[in-house]
Amino acid sequence: MKTSTKIGLVAAGYGLALVVAAAVAAAAVAFHVIVLGGPGGPGYGGMYAFFDGLVFLAAFAVAAIPATGLALYFLRPHGGFWRVFPAVAMILGLAGVAAYVGWAAGAGAGPGSPACFGGILLAPLFALLFVFAACFAPERAARLALFLAGLMELAAFASWAVTCLLRNC
Repeated sequence: MKTSTKIGLVAAGYGLALVVAAAVAAAAVAFHVIVLGGPGGPGYGGMYAFFDGLVFLAAFAVAAIPATGLALYFLRPHGGFWRVFPAVAMILGLAGVAAYVGWAAGAGAGPGSPACFGGILLAPLFALLFVFAACFAPERAARLALFLAGLMELAAFASWAVTCLLRNC
């Protein structure tokens, strides 16, 4: 299969995932308007918008699994990718743990800060990607690094969630 065909298939998969995610997010907005009657007071519009954004991200992540799997399958014979990607994944995993530690220590990484959002709230998506990629990695070292990076991201998010429950934030 030609490279352009592979790229086209993966791009079409991600395009379809965007359409599905947009439909799910639109359904969430319709739910807010019809069932809940829209925003209930000052500040609630932003909370609904944030929730809708998270719904979009989650829907996109799930809908993009087939396209991501296809891309990882097509990348399997490319050794350079499998040397760089696990290293980047480990760096991102460590950044997620560092974001949690900074947030927990109160070092200016409040719930709305970019470090919190990027390092903690996106952690489940990165964990899913890294563990999924570990299934496609051709070498044992790459599989191990990707799996560990996924575990770090998952641990950062789980620690954040438990801490939030305990602090009632």
